[in-house]
Amino acid sequence: MLNGFKPHQTLPLINGRTYFVGDLHGCHSQLMQQLDEISFDFANDRLICVGDLIDRGPETISCIGLLHKPWFYSVLGNHEQMFVLGRTLKSQRYLHQGNGGDWMLDHPTEILDSLLLQLKILCPCLSSLKSTATNSVLFMLILTIFGVKPKSQVMKICCSGIPERPTEMNMFLA
Repeated sequence: MLNGFKPHQTLPLINGRTYFVGDLHGCHSQLMQQLDEISFDFANDRLICVGDLIDRGPETISCIGLLHKPWFYSVLGNHEQMFVLGRTLKSQRYLHQGNGGDWMLDHPTEILDSLLLQLKILCPCLSSLKSTATNSVLFMLILTIFGVKPKSQVMKICCSGIPERPTEMNMFLA
């Protein structure tokens, strides 16, 4: 486990819907467009990201900024873990840069340290569970971490991501 990260958080009850999304990979504008397409209610709905907010896309800092929105929650994904480890271990820094983390080269240390602190304060850490769990087990684990009871509706939204590295952004309604 990454020391200093909170293990879980309990979300308040809401009147709206709870959506889950994965692999934003720095594609803030695409996410906002898709939320508009599904008539996401920012006052009543919430969105939980299952990790990989950062890297590959051009808007990584904007994606981390979502953590400050009252309707957005996230756990750390492997890309956030690479970023965290890369801030302290040179060998991990090169691994992170090779996996879409080259955006870091455009920002001073103070900004990167601030982003690291935001991730530490605002994101629960799943540690090694993410790499060994199946998607359904991981999904149920995240529901448990955030104290959300699932419903039967499932919604999937795909986006093209970055043209040179297409990604699939999945969104589930719980």
